[in-house]
Amino acid sequence: MLHGGAFVIGSPRTHRVLAAHLAAAVGAPVSVLHYRRAPEYPWPAAVDDAHAAYRQLSAEVPTVVFGDSAGGTLALLLAVRLRDSGAGQPAALALVSPATDLTLRTSESYRGRDPVVRRGWLRQGVRAFVGVADASALSPRTADLTGLPPVLVQVAGGERLAAEGVQLAERLRAAGGDVELEVLPGVWHDVHLLAHLLPEAAGALGRIGAWLADRLAAAR
Repeated sequence: MLHGGAFVIGSPRTHRVLAAHLAAAVGAPVSVLHYRRAPEYPWPAAVDDAHAAYRQLSAEVPTVVFGDSAGGTLALLLAVRLRDSGAGQPAALALVSPATDLTLRTSESYRGRDPVVRRGWLRQGVRAFVGVADASALSPRTADLTGLPPVLVQVAGGERLAAEGVQLAERLRAAGGDVELEVLPGVWHDVHLLAHLLPEAAGALGRIGAWLADRLAAAR
């Protein structure tokens, strides 16, 4: 599991409740990676850490990757790196509201009101993560998405990153990928963090868990 936090905050501690609910839903252990964060460690540090952790875990058991928000972005970047290096892919990717346009053009064209993902906060986190890299070249939104594992994308219908999630699903389909998209009505960005309090969050996370469990079973 790759946690969210705009690339600059978050840890296994902040996501322990989400991880516990996900493990129960999947019926398998969940490892939450404490990857290096920006701005002290910009690209590619977090993906390097994810790559090293994935290699270790996948050498032992079939592995899937879950990422929420910035963690979803990292999961996509990891899958692209694994494909480009000729390494084996995860059995599946489950992504909650990933930021896919690291140029920020898509998110900054959003005209609604998002109570969680503020424009300035997203801009600060993405720019800290990108560092001196080319944001356009790095963006999953414009990357080659062929050869990736099955992907499940969940977004909240009214959030700033909804359009990026929908566009990602469309591009994965166009690339011949196996992708499922779920747009969650009436909730907010990364509501999954409140799975212990809200039935809507618990239900969304439960559907992710069931989907990942099916992919793990097929990989065994």
